[in-house]
Amino acid sequence: MRTVKRRSLSQVKEEISYRILRQKLPEAWIMHEYGPDYGIDCVVELFDYVDDTKEVAETLGEQFFVQLKGSDSNGTKLSLFSKGIS
Repeated sequence: MRTVKRRSLSQVKEEISYRILRQKLPEAWIMHEYGPDYGIDCVVELFDYVDDTKEVAETLGEQFFVQLKGSDSNGTKLSLFSKGIS
């Protein structure tokens, strides 16, 4: 008996959401994916170019966590929430 591999619609949407995020981030930034998903999907590490030719980027020592939500909407709404540091 042959086992058929399947992908659910939510898995397809999740993959698309990662692709869109990667396309929207500055090219020097790095996106580290988490798995399995427990509320945080990835962390983005910020880098900036240190030369005019844009051949070397250094870390800014900053990062932020991302939770992605895929949907059928073609809207461009983006909601940002800060946990805040006291």
